[in-house]
Amino acid sequence: MVYTITYFLKEQFETVMDRVRPMRFVAGKGEVCWKADGRYFSIRPFAKEQGAYQEAYGYRSSFSMSTDGAIYLFDSSVGLMKPTITSIECELTIEEKDFKKGLKEVGKVKILDPKGIYVKDGISIIRIPRSNRVILQTRAPRGKSLKLIDTVDEIEKIKESMNPNKIDIFTFLEEQTA
Repeated sequence: MVYTITYFLKEQFETVMDRVRPMRFVAGKGEVCWKADGRYFSIRPFAKEQGAYQEAYGYRSSFSMSTDGAIYLFDSSVGLMKPTITSIECELTIEEKDFKKGLKEVGKVKILDPKGIYVKDGISIIRIPRSNRVILQTRAPRGKSLKLIDTVDEIEKIKESMNPNKIDIFTFLEEQTA
């Protein structure tokens, strides 16, 4: 599971790098990244230059960690720069048979394309054909910003309905013997 947040800031990438380095972010090729225990949170610009007509610079942050930890890192690093969040998406891996069952668990969805595009409460559910990839995505209306915590919570509800964690006593026994 990987989340991606698309947002805009008035600060240039060099300024962003200087502000997040004290938080143990490491500069990489065109990005700054925080890594620990196989998890990561990265910040990278997606627009090379700011033209005279643009008011802000575009960035994407990707993370593979708990949503609570990622929201904390986002708020601590970029949140103080007043980002305009335009899109949040989550990429999942779900088998096709499990996808159909999970879609029923989500509840009433609007079908935009029966081959794999659905909408539930403003969250798009996109199944990538001939793969086990599913993308849960929402975009802000033009000129507006998404609320990070509320939007991630909505995506998490749909994600849990589609791909619930199956934990029982036998799961723990399997982990201990492995």
